[in-house]
Amino acid sequence: MRRRGREVVLHGDGGGRCRASRALRQAHSRRASLGGPGLRLLSSAALGRVREAQAPRRRDEARQRAARALLTGALDVAFEPSDKIGGLSEGELRRFLAEPWNARIATVGPGGWPYLTPVWYEFEAERRAFLVVGREGAEWVRHIREAPRVALHVADDLHAQHTRVLVQGHAELVEGPVAPAASPRLHELTDRLSLRYLGPAGPAYAARTAQRPRMLVRVVPERWRTWTGQEWHPRYR
Repeated sequence: MRRRGREVVLHGDGGGRCRASRALRQAHSRRASLGGPGLRLLSSAALGRVREAQAPRRRDEARQRAARALLTGALDVAFEPSDKIGGLSEGELRRFLAEPWNARIATVGPGGWPYLTPVWYEFEAERRAFLVVGREGAEWVRHIREAPRVALHVADDLHAQHTRVLVQGHAELVEGPVAPAASPRLHELTDRLSLRYLGPAGPAYAARTAQRPRMLVRVVPERWRTWTGQEWHPRYR
């Protein structure tokens, strides 16, 4: 083995040239096998090239960490999926829906086109229904006035098990349009939702928007589907 310019040339096993990354792996292996510092194979310039080659992967990892922070930064999510594969029990369902996941509500708009939007929700365990607050002029709110059939999807997008709940049912307009400041019931709910989803910043958001009219909607499920785990349901195998 000898060093030629900025490359490392290894003799044996057919010869040939190895780029810096392979030389580094062999150097690490030699250090481990000898129990000592091993050989210094690369110049500072070569080490610089190795770091430069690794930079895109480090940037990807940083972006992934940043994306996860955006998803979880304001949320106090304690849910950790188990090794279970299958539907959720009643207890598992309640524990899962107690977390501040974003829900997606699907409505049917003019011409039969589906419409999907993210919403905050509160699960009414005793009623087995979902409370959702919409802005007075929200398109999905206009849709349910004409076509109350909806679907609501709640999913854990943080873990590979992708635990999820999908319901189909009817949306009921419970109250509104009314500002939370004029409705004790809506005021309490918007306060809870703001704190649940925005954490310490929630109360300030609730106070800042307390005069803006909203609609209180209850989604009453008629069909439930739940699943957790990375294996397919038996009917798809």
